[in-house]
Amino acid sequence: MVRSRQKTKVEELCSLLDSYSGKTLDVICRGAPDPDFIGSARAFQEIAALNNVAVRYLSTAPVGHAQNREELTLIDMGIQVFGSSTDLSHCEGYVVLDSSDIDKRVVKALNGASWVALVDHHDPYFFNGARPRFMDVRQDVGSTCTIFASYLLEKGMVDASPKGILLATILNFGIQIDTDQFRSATSEDYLMMAQLSRFSDREALNSLMYQSTPRGFMDTYFEAWNRKLPVDQYVLASVSELSADDRDAMAFAAQQMIKVKGIDTAIVYAMVNDPNNGITVQGSLRTCDKRVRPKKLLDTLFPDIQDLGGDCGGRSSMGGFKIPLDSFEILAGIPLASKSAKWEYAQGEIRSRFSQARGYRFTNLCDCSRKKC
Repeated sequence: MVRSRQKTKVEELCSLLDSYSGKTLDVICRGAPDPDFIGSARAFQEIAALNNVAVRYLSTAPVGHAQNREELTLIDMGIQVFGSSTDLSHCEGYVVLDSSDIDKRVVKALNGASWVALVDHHDPYFFNGARPRFMDVRQDVGSTCTIFASYLLEKGMVDASPKGILLATILNFGIQIDTDQFRSATSEDYLMMAQLSRFSDREALNSLMYQSTPRGFMDTYFEAWNRKLPVDQYVLASVSELSADDRDAMAFAAQQMIKVKGIDTAIVYAMVNDPNNGITVQGSLRTCDKRVRPKKLLDTLFPDIQDLGGDCGGRSSMGGFKIPLDSFEILAGIPLASKSAKWEYAQGEIRSRFSQARGYRFTNLCDCSRKKC
């Protein structure tokens, strides 16, 4: 008796998508879309089109970095930002890429819609025990684009045609960014890159890779540096109020700080006025200490905040938080009359918690069930 050949992952995905022919699936990004999500989402669109399935893109934060906006322009891709008025009640199914930790507001708005697929390279997290119909989670690769590169190469969709060149270029870009230009790349990342590079548009890739730094980002960095609070090899800094479009300046400032000798971990935070989410206190954490787990570090600083709301599910060297400004009035236990009063209290509370952590070994916050410290 001849045994039937086991389907590959992309064959499994295509078989499932065939049952959604003629429908539209929502492709969801937690937080602001980055090159790994953008490249993966565009690749998924091509696979879905093979099965007559349309897609709509949705994120919980606007695109921030100039290079990400340029990439979206290059591939003519629009992403809707989720807000309180976003109607997902008629969703025919949704797909989650590059993170399994879906924003709870989105889960509520989906109102029980079918979770069709999850493709990711991070630790899986399943809200309320929900499971997708298709799942491909590979923690042995450095980028979700690596997984989609394997799909498209198997399907013969990366070639010298204009569309094939475009797909090779954006997948190439996603892998480079998410592996910190190969500093955290695995053998599979290198293997996929070698094949993608045959067809990548080098001029377009260079344009995406080497973007000038916005002046506002530098202003935020210098403000953070001048206001930093050091605790051993960690620093904390607050900066002036930012708009939702400028929130990535905090991540930039934190990343620059950990390049300074003697600083291993940096948290930069600000009050952010977001038309979709109201006024929040948002922060970005960056670390070059492999023993630090950003999500556990932030959970330790804010044990009384049930949902930190930030995108902590990304690369192991990054984390973030997003806390409604009004939450700090609840923590204060007394009425705070104005936005400025709430912000002043929030800064004092965060600084106090950070300072009290002196002497506590943040590096104990590793996941010893996965690897030893």
